[in-house]
Amino acid sequence: MPKSKVPKIGIALGGGAARGIIHIGVLEVLEKEGLPLDLVTGTSMGAIIGALYASGHKPQEMKEIVHNLSWKQLMPLLDLAAPRAGFLSSRKIKSYLKELIGDITFAELKKPFACVAADVKTGEEVIFNEGLVIDGVIASMSLPIIFRPVKNKNRFLVDGGIITPIPAQIVRDMGADFVIAVNAIYRHDYIKQNSDSEPSVFDTAFQIVNIMSIHMAQENLLAADIAIEPDLSGIGPGDFLKAPEIVLRGELGATDAVPHLKHLLLQKFSYAPPI
Repeated sequence: MPKSKVPKIGIALGGGAARGIIHIGVLEVLEKEGLPLDLVTGTSMGAIIGALYASGHKPQEMKEIVHNLSWKQLMPLLDLAAPRAGFLSSRKIKSYLKELIGDITFAELKKPFACVAADVKTGEEVIFNEGLVIDGVIASMSLPIIFRPVKNKNRFLVDGGIITPIPAQIVRDMGADFVIAVNAIYRHDYIKQNSDSEPSVFDTAFQIVNIMSIHMAQENLLAADIAIEPDLSGIGPGDFLKAPEIVLRGELGATDAVPHLKHLLLQKFSYAPPI
């Protein structure tokens, strides 16, 4: 590729449950730095935030939404189901996210976007890039054991984090010349090692996905030109009430990465983002 060509920049937002809220802080910093994000992919929490961003929501708007999170707001979204294949139905969360994202198709988004789920029967990666956005997002975030698998075209789908926690290759396949990956998969055990109490079903489910995702995340990052990996020490995947701190961690991680990111763009494409 000629170095004079302005590169298409893609961003891959990974899973991580509450830890994935760092994506909001990362997006806010990259926007302030004038980096045009042309293509977006996401898994799990990254799918939620990626869909919001691709549909036109600014990071500041998303920050305001999560900064006001409380259990009073979250509890009504937890729709108990008969625990045959999962303790919770995603029906209420789907309704809530539909209000934010809209009842739109992938083709109607302001930026090209794709998200990832996993076929629970075959273990295959399932990429959503057409049809209703909300259907792909809900499939991508349906954590095994906690949520019932989502039925879609004769498949039963669960959280994409168990197979593609950071969809960097997917955004490159969409046409990105330069790929930014955001890693919210923390490398250490979430379940507190110093605690004698038995882990809850939620702790266990989160940790199973976490263990499965750690090594795959490192493989996924090979498709990226740069990885933004904020410090997530002390943050668990269920710590949604720590959203303001998590957003700040994302901002700090992105701020640290920006000089190297700009250097790479200048080195590879002779491109300096407009300020």
